[in-house]
Amino acid sequence: MRVVFIDTVDSPDSYQDDAEHRVVTGLLWLHGARTGFTPLTQSVVMGRADHADIVLSTSHVSREHLALDVTSAGVTARDLGSKNGSFIDGEQISSAPLRHSAILRVGDTIALFWNAPGPADTGFRAIAEGLYGGPTLARAVEDLRPVARSELSIIIVGETGSGKEAVARAVHDQSGRKGPLIAVNCATIPEQLAEAQLFGHRRGAFTGALSSEAGYMRAAENGTLFLDEIVELPLPVQAKLLRAIQENEYVPVGETRPIRANVRFLCAAQAPLEQAVARGTFRQDLAARLDGYQFRLPPLGARREDIPFLFSRFLGEALGGSAPELSPRVVETLCVYPWPGNVRELINTARQVAVLRGQETMIRYEHLPERVRSSTTRGQDSDRTRSEPPPGSIRAPDSDARELEAALISQRGNVQRAAEQLGISRGRAYRIIAAGQVDISRFRGGKK
Repeated sequence: MRVVFIDTVDSPDSYQDDAEHRVVTGLLWLHGARTGFTPLTQSVVMGRADHADIVLSTSHVSREHLALDVTSAGVTARDLGSKNGSFIDGEQISSAPLRHSAILRVGDTIALFWNAPGPADTGFRAIAEGLYGGPTLARAVEDLRPVARSELSIIIVGETGSGKEAVARAVHDQSGRKGPLIAVNCATIPEQLAEAQLFGHRRGAFTGALSSEAGYMRAAENGTLFLDEIVELPLPVQAKLLRAIQENEYVPVGETRPIRANVRFLCAAQAPLEQAVARGTFRQDLAARLDGYQFRLPPLGARREDIPFLFSRFLGEALGGSAPELSPRVVETLCVYPWPGNVRELINTARQVAVLRGQETMIRYEHLPERVRSSTTRGQDSDRTRSEPPPGSIRAPDSDARELEAALISQRGNVQRAAEQLGISRGRAYRIIAAGQVDISRFRGGKK
């Protein structure tokens, strides 16, 4: 049997053959008659009949319900005249191409179409203490494990509510540090008190300082200081933070003698620090000092396979026990809704459902909030989809893309030589190209 790898990047055969960049195609089952992951290596028929390639033994499924036509160009879903219809992202289809993370509903069975590098059979699980997810999140944090055990500073970049503090706690738990994790939201600190709250102050150091305070740095001694929304720190405080990181010491407000510090620094922002540097609101030297490792946390909408499991978990926590069963339509709707507020919005939705419908044995479509039920499906031309890199690509800092573009010009479009010129791997160069940051067609055939 020939395995068909569907590659989303137009690149040389040697690049496609690199196992690191191969795309795995299949169905990740989220609800209903099947569980786990089913690879798609050839065209299949799904249905209730025993002779179907993928048997779904439920009364809501026709004997031959849906065909998945697999070619080197992609996978197309084709309804076979089923009684109850076939649905992609909440819309009934007769025939439609599948894209990565599309939600497929056949009868009362829900599956996510997987078409991305790496295995999808890891399932939903505890990736680290307090951090739960499936293959998308597991793959994202893969390189974070060795970094967590180092002394490198880490920048966690992610949308609001996406779980950046949970990642910080997971890093701290794996770091082996004996002290605590101290989490500080810099956006909530009054500007005039930022220095005193971070580094502590002596009694009488300023108006209103009725007693001495140790500050967050002292509280995090031998542990980790997590600075969320770090771009909100005032510039003068940024200068003092830079010195504390470089010299491993700081001076509390009103004191003259420095205090030695043994603190690991983690910080978080909604966008790369380079953007704040370009606006003039963040120090270039501090951004460079903090950038030991940059971790990009995928938004909840980019890891749809996590949504129904997280929702059930949060629903159970809100009810103080096990969660009611979710109907197939609820699972589909939760997965299709874009979740602009990310995990925080999902938690609030679960709590709302728990209060209003917690006594139900099954949560049904009409039990969901109106904003979730009435949301439009996320089509291929939506803003969120356009902003996401293709599977297997990376979103590199703009400076990296500019350097690669300049190297491609000097090397007349030869990616291998351009990568060697920059001292990066050919695979990394192709991932930057795949993210849409560099238009390779401009440099092919001598075009500039």
